[in-house]
Amino acid sequence: MCKTTKIILLINFWLVTIVAQALTPKQKVDLTPTLLSGQNRAIYEATDSNPVSFEINATFKLNSALILRMSGNGETDNDAVEAIIHLSDNKVNSDFLRPFYIIDIRYADSPAENYTIEGPFDINSFIALKFAGDTIHVGTPEFKKRVILKKQLPLNHIEAKAVGKVTVGRTIYNFPPESPTLFPGFNEQMIKEIASSANPDEGIWVLNNHELDSNICRLGGEYKIMTIADGNKLFLVYLNGATTYPGFWKAGMIKAEAIKSETGQDYHLSWTDAELEVIKKFCYMNIDGDNLTVQFPYLNATLTFSRVK
Repeated sequence: MCKTTKIILLINFWLVTIVAQALTPKQKVDLTPTLLSGQNRAIYEATDSNPVSFEINATFKLNSALILRMSGNGETDNDAVEAIIHLSDNKVNSDFLRPFYIIDIRYADSPAENYTIEGPFDINSFIALKFAGDTIHVGTPEFKKRVILKKQLPLNHIEAKAVGKVTVGRTIYNFPPESPTLFPGFNEQMIKEIASSANPDEGIWVLNNHELDSNICRLGGEYKIMTIADGNKLFLVYLNGATTYPGFWKAGMIKAEAIKSETGQDYHLSWTDAELEVIKKFCYMNIDGDNLTVQFPYLNATLTFSRVK
């Protein structure tokens, strides 16, 4: 049989439907309504890590434009890109009841690009924009259209201003999820030492059995793990077996941290699931000889590992 590292990917029914999608990014959300008019400007910065995308929701009127100046660090112009988004007016569209958006992309070192995004939109229109890599997703209220650019967009520093009046409803920076920490000094020699350890709580384990409610959670892989003792704490270190995002999980990543209870009979667990969500509530582990059991009563799931070394 296989191993117990059961990845409780999903914590509710809705999440179960997105098992095959990408890892959930971390977000920095600003819900403060901001009116851009005249000299009013707003600055959005990603200082901690490189964002994977930037979203902005705005409300326009005719003869108004949102101007976004994007750069990698906000200090130099050689990578800057200017995106100008505006509703058509009577100068370019004689049918004011059928406005459309115009997006101009201006680079510092290459020719500008121009795109037309047809609606339907109304004359006091709300638009959602998502900038990611070389792509702009456009929609209202959901992202429904896509524009592919010739170059990547720098997103670390964004300055927003307007011609006329534009109201920004919210902005969202999306960042890559944080990777689980690698156990310090992890290597093949460490695996050999743990396999021959005299500590009954240390060893190499494989998933042997599992019980779960498939409406709540899914198994993230047939895992092989290693347990490493450190005082009253035990580290569960991933070795292999992930079937959900197998290219992401690397040998040596800490799958869980367990702290021995006051009774000394079991452990309270902090478990990282396949989509990097940390589960702490009602999460327990017990080692009985050659069996390691992880229980998630709140998720109606139990994983059983068998010792192989």
